[in-house]
Amino acid sequence: MTEKIHVEFCVDLNGDASGETYKMKREMDFRPCVGDLVYIWDLTDDPFVVDHIVLDFPDDNDEHRNGITAWLKPQL
Repeated sequence: MTEKIHVEFCVDLNGDASGETYKMKREMDFRPCVGDLVYIWDLTDDPFVVDHIVLDFPDDNDEHRNGITAWLKPQL
């Protein structure tokens, strides 16, 4: 059985670092990579692109310390 990795996908909704972010946690069989397309159906039908990856969740998140955070941006 494959170990799952905990991924928190984050989107800066305004694109201005104002703090308004959408977060979605998932368990996956593989680690997403920069450039991967991610669909978040309740935000838009268009995919987001993985912009950069942080190797651990923020300090204020104690749920899954073995995860990563994948920051997304709109597709250009």
